Amino acid sequence: MSTDAEVLADVTRVFGAVPRPGKFTDHPYCSECAEHDETLQAHTLETLSIEEVGSAAWNPIVMCTPDAFRYLMPALARICLGPADHPMWGWYGEILIESDLRRNGPRNERWLACTPEERECIARFLEHVIETRGDIIQRYDMQHQVLDAFSIWSDSGD
Repeated sequence: MSTDAEVLADVTRVFGAVPRPGKFTDHPYCSECAEHDETLQAHTLETLSIEEVGSAAWNPIVMCTPDAFRYLMPALARICLGPADHPMWGWYGEILIESDLRRNGPRNERWLACTPEERECIARFLEHVIETRGDIIQRYDMQHQVLDAFSIWSDSGD
């Protein structure tokens, strides 16, 4: 079984070449999207934290373009593997898996934007979450959602 550090290194290696987008959202007439874009522009992959992305009701990642999502994946994985007991937000994995990795089901716009190597990396990341966060997954009653996300990202596209 891989360690969190090994999994994060893998995610960073695979997604590390994705360029930082000039714009994280692509909704020109939406003030919420503009605010989300400003939030994400103000942070690097190293400084983005659960404080910026931890609210299911005000989640800037939902509004991200597929390429912005690809760019942010190392930060999102890091936050997900962080503490599961944030006093305000709880476990970030709940939002990442439910809202961002299961988004629009199989072969969604984010899945389509990813290379086969990136898809495999996300599947490995989810496998690690399943192997190492079983108690958290059970506490959040997310067994179905995690397995569904794993199925989506394990699809090779053949």
